[in-house]
Amino acid sequence: MKWFKDEDFIRGEVPMTKFIKRNAIVSLLDVSEDDKVLEIGTGTGSVTCQMAAICKEVTTIERDDEAISIAKKNFEKFGLNNIKLIKGKAPEGMDGADFNKVYIGGSGKNLESIMDKLDEKNNFTVIASFIIFDNAYEFKDLLKKKNYKNIDTYMINVSKAEKLEMMIAENPVIIVRGEKND
Repeated sequence: MKWFKDEDFIRGEVPMTKFIKRNAIVSLLDVSEDDKVLEIGTGTGSVTCQMAAICKEVTTIERDDEAISIAKKNFEKFGLNNIKLIKGKAPEGMDGADFNKVYIGGSGKNLESIMDKLDEKNNFTVIASFIIFDNAYEFKDLLKKKNYKNIDTYMINVSKAEKLEMMIAENPVIIVRGEKND
């Protein structure tokens, strides 16, 4: 499997999920070769690319034009042709998506509507990443309210040695995971 490095991605002004966090997300979602993943909030496509390098198919939704342009360039750069990019805002863009795993990287303040739409399907794992505590708590509460199982919460703090071995901290990320089994 190919592990994509941060410096390999085309960035622009669009935020990117960096290497350690990106691979923690993919690992905690337990993406495998037979999976069909639905991703909400594509951004630069860094998580999309890492999942697509492993799984059967990724359907990803993004509303921002600059992010769409950059993500498409990254998909092409890495030769990933198992990605379907939908321009739109979830939950509207989710209609007809076939998936057994879900990654929410950006909800556009529509987390409850997205979860209501996801509830139309059974038997999948969902994971979401947050930089704001309140949003992570809201998501965890939604999972509990909707009777998801095996709910876990993680916080990932990463520091990287820069010049003169000084550690430079990245923003921490909160990852919440749950399973819907009906």
